Amino acid sequence: EQIGLPDAWDITTGSSTIRVGVIDSGVDASHPELRNRVNEDLSESFVDGVSPLEDPLGHGTHVAGIIGAQGNNASGITGVCWNVEIVSLRVSGNDNAPQPGAIVDAIKSANSKGIHILNISITSNTRDDTLLQNLRDAIAEFDGLVICAAGNAGLNTDHYPLYPACLLDATGQDLDNLISVGNSTRNNTRYETSCFGSVSVDIFAPGSDIFNCFPTDLCDACDFGIHVAPGYHIVSGTSMAAPHVAGVAALL
Repeated sequence: EQIGLPDAWDITTGSSTIRVGVIDSGVDASHPELRNRVNEDLSESFVDGVSPLEDPLGHGTHVAGIIGAQGNNASGITGVCWNVEIVSLRVSGNDNAPQPGAIVDAIKSANSKGIHILNISITSNTRDDTLLQNLRDAIAEFDGLVICAAGNAGLNTDHYPLYPACLLDATGQDLDNLISVGNSTRNNTRYETSCFGSVSVDIFAPGSDIFNCFPTDLCDACDFGIHVAPGYHIVSGTSMAAPHVAGVAALL
């Protein structure tokens, strides 16, 4: 209700012809809320030896659930866009550390697969000029929308940029197809750890205490988020805010 989704759902609950790529830690494709949402053929890992359809951290599964968990099934949670095709683009190994070069490869691959929207709930303070140029080029050449988490360092990223959310084009202007998302609370205030910036952060969306999907086999052993029930955790962060925007984009 906070962002008017019930009214939006009276118009549309989405379409399976829309593809959203989740560049993250993988997606648990066996989760009951996501089982009919993940395109396993198009999903891909950009790290050797791991599957894009598994998620040892739970982060990517939570993000995917916010975007497109099955709705109207009398179970669990409803994603922003009930009907959507999720493509898992895994960029971290079993150590759960995202590999920056893999993110570049994932964006390029997504472009070749006809993916319409990308969600990147990953931030870095890298100052590697070559990596940043490669990221900038990959996003600029992506024929779709790229939604990025603004970061959870509580910084004004106009002055202390994090990437890829703060990437600019070669002339120092915003990339036309990149949206940077901060974390808002249920009271429509900035969550204290959310990054902000009048130039670098485009919009705020719900990211505080978000109840959504989580790999069932991790629930009892993982300290990421707050366990609620088998297959569901509460998690906060700009990582959760970005997929709200990605889901709305998919509805649109």
